[in-house]
Amino acid sequence: VQANAGSYKPSLSGDGKVVAFTSGASNLTTGVTGTSAIYVYRRDLTAGTNTLISKNASGVPQESGNPVLSEDGNRLAFSTYWPLLASDVNGLWDIYLYEHSTASLKRVSLTSTGAERDQGTESASRSVAPAISGDGQYVAYATTATNVVPGDTNGLQDVFVVNVATGSVVRASVGSTGVQGNADSPVGQGERPSLSADGKWVAFTTAATNLVGSTNVVLRNWETNETRAMTAVVTGASGSGPVSMTRTGAYVAFWSGTPLDAKFSVSGLFARFTGLQRAFTWFEN
Repeated sequence: VQANAGSYKPSLSGDGKVVAFTSGASNLTTGVTGTSAIYVYRRDLTAGTNTLISKNASGVPQESGNPVLSEDGNRLAFSTYWPLLASDVNGLWDIYLYEHSTASLKRVSLTSTGAERDQGTESASRSVAPAISGDGQYVAYATTATNVVPGDTNGLQDVFVVNVATGSVVRASVGSTGVQGNADSPVGQGERPSLSADGKWVAFTTAATNLVGSTNVVLRNWETNETRAMTAVVTGASGSGPVSMTRTGAYVAFWSGTPLDAKFSVSGLFARFTGLQRAFTWFEN
């Protein structure tokens, strides 16, 4: 049966057998009526089955968005303004993690002590796009909340990485010495960062000038505190867009309003070799 309304923002598992997406259709699963609300779904392409993910404990569908899958398709992170669990009482958008093997749902956008986030300077219902590591162990997202980790006093948007097993949280958008950013990271509101397969490397755009020299794109290992600049800032140039990273972190891709390739004097999509792994053109004698 074809969907009776549009479907958007797909995310594929590593083997291409599972896809997550949002849709306003009412005929993908039971329990959904009307075609004006957008919900998150998971589809097993081999079995041909759909699962409605964004629903509360009573099974009532709730509007949600920005789904992203782990490599094996088992874990799915997404955002929603609506409380899907009884413990969600802060009246703000949140990031949830669905685990298909146990049909369980947990909220991951909490503070390092397990408390609820404050609102910061953002809209309570802003659209936020989370990232998930390939192994499904880490979720990253951006918020202006001031209480996610101790010492967050810059009043700006920052990138946070959550260990979904332990609930521990680190702020990734800091310099190698721990200095706070002096401008937003990422640049766009709720913009999706990118995580490596093991979740240790995170890439994001930034307007900050004090994280690692002058750069619009940062690659950071939050475990070792290594921070690398992926671009050089050009005065008066427009910024950079969301970053995508290969599973090993060897390459990052992003949009830039600045011409970064000497062969072409135009803006566009660019790829950068990070040096973390061998390049795809690597030869050994």
